[in-house]
Amino acid sequence: MKYDIVIFGMNKYKDWQVKENRNRNYYVLNEILKRPDVGKVLYVDYLPIRRKEALRDYFYLIGQWFAKARHRTLFSVCQEVLPDKFYRYSTVFSVINWNYLYNDLKRVLDKLNFTNLLLWSYYPLNVDFFELFEKKITVFDIDSDWQQKSSLQRGRKIDYIDVLRKNYNSMANQADYIFTASDALLEIFMGHDRSFWLPDRANEKNMDWPKLVNEMFNIINKH
Repeated sequence: MKYDIVIFGMNKYKDWQVKENRNRNYYVLNEILKRPDVGKVLYVDYLPIRRKEALRDYFYLIGQWFAKARHRTLFSVCQEVLPDKFYRYSTVFSVINWNYLYNDLKRVLDKLNFTNLLLWSYYPLNVDFFELFEKKITVFDIDSDWQQKSSLQRGRKIDYIDVLRKNYNSMANQADYIFTASDALLEIFMGHDRSFWLPDRANEKNMDWPKLVNEMFNIINKH
């Protein structure tokens, strides 16, 4: 049976039109789409956490409502990128109410007939998604420590560094598999039985992304 994969992204899909913005998330997604053991893929755009971000995203989202939309609400849209294969979900529900987002996402997956779920996350600002669905495999793939992001360290009403610490701990307890891009990142999850350092060289032209993704799926399929 093939996996239907939901990827919670660390970027917006449109940002990858600029080559310099492409990263581990981009290259792994593209290899996943080529795999014969993968059915459908839903990519969830980076979820905004601040109103300013959400407002900017909202005006873009409105412009996408009728561009091959398979699902739309006032605050979300799901587009078909590749017929019956690849879909992109964008929303600003994350700054309104997370439960609205969860329920909307469930409706999207029902419409698209996703089964045999594999949840694959690059987004550590919220980890409740991993509790949303039954009968699924969960993967957390991290290429950098978000606690070091300057945009999250500035004084705000919400202490995002504290949120990240708690979420890292939660991921260590909940994720079936954790993949990291460096040994230093692996140390954050040393207590996890199935955490693996699978390094990438995103800035090197000779990075073998098919080999990296094959290694990831070999680990998943082995257990």
